[in-house]
Amino acid sequence: MSVQTEMAVGTAGYMDPLCMENGQVKLRPSSDVYSFGIVLLEFAHGKNEPDLVRKVHTDRPETFAEDAADKRLAGQFDKTEMERVIVLGLWLWCSERDENRRPSLVAAMQFLENGGELRPAATTHEDEPHTATTNAT
Repeated sequence: MSVQTEMAVGTAGYMDPLCMENGQVKLRPSSDVYSFGIVLLEFAHGKNEPDLVRKVHTDRPETFAEDAADKRLAGQFDKTEMERVIVLGLWLWCSERDENRRPSLVAAMQFLENGGELRPAATTHEDEPHTATTNAT
């Protein structure tokens, strides 16, 4: 299901870049998933700086949760949960140009709660590769 309109209301940094096409606004469930990723990253990091969080995740994979977490938390968080929030947020944000790579909101919430594999909502074959995983359960 999608909704097409000529105007969208929201903050540009949180809006799905794919929802604006040819002067029309086309909102889809995957648009909400993208915005959810941006909000997750801001909750975890304390600022809307997804490029910086991605760099920390890439440069320091062993300590990215501690290094990217909002400094106001002063290390008082569950590392496994923070890793899940950051990994999910990055995956949703990085899928900005391909909505078919985005999971459903249900799958995103299951990943936050249980870890494991996160597959795109469009995945129909069990043997297709996945992009985001966490070893923590």
